[in-house]
Amino acid sequence: MDNRVPGLRELPRRQRWRYAALAGAFALGVFLAVNLAPVVVGLLTTDTTVQVQKEAERNADGRLPPFTAEVTYESYGEFGTSFPDGTTIVLDRVLTPGEQAKLTSLDLRNERFHQEVWDLLEPLGARIVTSPSNVVGGPPVTGPWARTFQLKLHSDRARELSIVDLRATVKDCSPPTARTAVFLGSGGSASIQGVVWYLASGVDVPLISDEDAPNVGQPFFRYNQIDLGDGASPGALRVESVVDKESCSWHIDATYTDTEGRHGPVRITHDGEPFFTEAVPKNPGLWFGVDLGLTGGKPWMCSGAVATAGCTPSTPSM
Repeated sequence: MDNRVPGLRELPRRQRWRYAALAGAFALGVFLAVNLAPVVVGLLTTDTTVQVQKEAERNADGRLPPFTAEVTYESYGEFGTSFPDGTTIVLDRVLTPGEQAKLTSLDLRNERFHQEVWDLLEPLGARIVTSPSNVVGGPPVTGPWARTFQLKLHSDRARELSIVDLRATVKDCSPPTARTAVFLGSGGSASIQGVVWYLASGVDVPLISDEDAPNVGQPFFRYNQIDLGDGASPGALRVESVVDKESCSWHIDATYTDTEGRHGPVRITHDGEPFFTEAVPKNPGLWFGVDLGLTGGKPWMCSGAVATAGCTPSTPSM
């Protein structure tokens, strides 16, 4: 030490050791400052870093769609499934004599009757129209027709959100185009679990259609909301849309809320296209119906451009 710092030789021994201790303490302080400074700074800025990270995650979450909609139309007649009560199968042309003969040769007492009807008509471009459910408290309608689908809503967002309103917006309506109507009065219809829209009555809010619900016929979102996000299970509704004398295309406008407030409308369609609910003309060019009472010798009734002897002339009843 005396050689490195010559001036120390003239100092008393005790002062030299004190100087050495001070020098060592200074060196240790410098070492700690250099090596621990980043740690100290990190500790002081941890809260800020976490806040920045959370804000980035929140912004990324907000860029995700609030929810996605999956639409599945109910299908009948396949694999022996019965059509619901009041089903009418329609086509945009009159059946040929040969097609009429094949239809009226089908026996409704056969357990595969509904499947056979659908197997015959579906390749010809047939579509299914059902009679609406009898919803207590719903608006009065005459000669209504319905279509039903499953609406499943899902959100990938981390934060919670709630759908608090769904409104039906009718795009346009036009006279029905069906030329042939085949009315099937038998079959088992499932109980309704969900909502119904009466498109022709100007009621744009969905009404509760579950006949066992205490508030059946009342606006669905007066008593309910659909919670999504934060890993919640998809929300599902069985949606029934009802028209009267005209076929209508329409879409759904959704409103949702989250921690930042109320948002919408968000449009819900079927694969980017409007929903379509078809009506059946009062007097189509050709009509066939099943005689449930079997009062005559033939189980089929018919009217219009009939070209088969396999049915009993009758007035259309749908």
